[in-house]
Amino acid sequence: MASDRCVKATVMVAAGLLLAASGCLPGATRNTLEAAERAASPEAVASSLLSNEESAGARRGRGAADGSAGGEARRAGDGGARDGEAAGGRGTRPTEGRERAASGGRTASGERTVSSERAGEGGRPREAHIPDDAALEREVDLASLQAAAIARHPQVAAAAQRVRATAMDARAEGSLPSPELMAELWQVPLARPWAVPDAGMLMFSVRQEIPAAGSLDRAAQAMALEAQAGAAMVTGAALEIARDVGRAFAMYVEATARHRAHGEHVGIFEQMSAAARARYTAGGPVSDLVKADLERARLLSSVAREQGRLEEARATLNVLLSRAVDAPLGPPREGEPMGTKLTPAEAAERAMARSPAVAAAEAMKGAAAQRAEAAGREASYPSFLVGLSYFHPVGGMHAGWGATVGMSLPWVWGPGSKRAEGATARARGEASAAQAVRLQARGGAATAVIAVQEAGRRLLALRNEALPVAQRALEVTRAGYAAGGSDFLMWLDAAHATLEVELEITEAQGDLERALVELDFAVGGRAARSPLPLVALAPAHGAAGGAR
Repeated sequence: MASDRCVKATVMVAAGLLLAASGCLPGATRNTLEAAERAASPEAVASSLLSNEESAGARRGRGAADGSAGGEARRAGDGGARDGEAAGGRGTRPTEGRERAASGGRTASGERTVSSERAGEGGRPREAHIPDDAALEREVDLASLQAAAIARHPQVAAAAQRVRATAMDARAEGSLPSPELMAELWQVPLARPWAVPDAGMLMFSVRQEIPAAGSLDRAAQAMALEAQAGAAMVTGAALEIARDVGRAFAMYVEATARHRAHGEHVGIFEQMSAAARARYTAGGPVSDLVKADLERARLLSSVAREQGRLEEARATLNVLLSRAVDAPLGPPREGEPMGTKLTPAEAAERAMARSPAVAAAEAMKGAAAQRAEAAGREASYPSFLVGLSYFHPVGGMHAGWGATVGMSLPWVWGPGSKRAEGATARARGEASAAQAVRLQARGGAATAVIAVQEAGRRLLALRNEALPVAQRALEVTRAGYAAGGSDFLMWLDAAHATLEVELEITEAQGDLERALVELDFAVGGRAARSPLPLVALAPAHGAAGGAR
């Protein structure tokens, strides 16, 4: 019985050495690496970031299905790979890592689609449309521009390659050191240094160093979690690109609306000039005609200025799309302004689950914990050196073999204990850093929702209250001047007020779009949109106004 146990133990040790020598990794480490590499691909990043927010029920169902795999990753990472969402916020659970990003399909309009197996509402897969240059010359929308920028931008591809490099380093980290082949020749006579057959010994040896038990696995898992953090940084880089595109698109939409508003008011001032000329020919004052012509000329200069802003926004978008600065770009697709259905608390919760910064911090926390445990094992467990030697028959000696076994004594002296203390301190620091990132993400998401709500209320107040009054005043003063009952300056002031309100509306719409872009960045992906209410609602906590 004792001999059987010894044989089994020997076989298990030999099998473990063979697996370590071949670079085979534990299942949790292998799953973490594969998920990180998949999540870092530009197609997977675009599909994850640009899909609409999923329902809470769908997220809960997927989380329950992936619970066991996520638990395994957490145990392996000492809490560092929380729910396996460190890369891209969604794509790094071992089960979710099987999502495939397929590229190459095209829509009828020439747009390439990137689809993900992660289903959205109603079980339909999400698709991010990546327009080609021909499609970009037609009408463009924000989601397509963001998808195209992420797919084309070299920063995302560079970050993905860095993740791949880290993953390969992790696989190397889990392998045994290379074996050593040695040849030793002893006691060749000095009087006849060429007389090798008269040497005292000729030995050929193969030696293998075996690190402290468990240290390789933990070092490999630490590197795998660093790859997972790198995948989250790929998503973070893509989010920054999407935010830059969103800001530029908001500027593009705002510049288009301002240019259109100025162009429409050129017609109004032409009507003023015609009315003043008609009154002048009937004996009216020439000052009205001069003022009308002056205001029309000033407005034409404003149109030229807005044209410059429009071209600037177009050039900015082209640069972000990796196109020529003067490449043709279609007009923006303008729709009804939208708000968000998220509350500040919901946005903070979503940021905790999907923010790349949080995911990267959690992964680095887990990596530091694994490195601390590996350093602790190296400081507490011995490493071994084993060897097998062959003795060649020389100098009258017979052929033979020999074995070598050596063991380190790390508890006697050496740098192991200090390194373990340093690694433990770094692990505590990463844990504190992760907590700080979580707090920052929660606060940023909550304030982003508040900014969206504020911009929506301002837009509604301008559109529903100020604009109708300004338009009514413009019509009344126009009719009064035509009938001879009002002064020209009243009509001119009303026209100025109407243009100013319309420009404030375009500015408010731009502020709303920019606030939504910042919200998407804060929560780690596209936040759920909802139509604005028909009237501007006061804040829920409103202290303004009071009882009257």
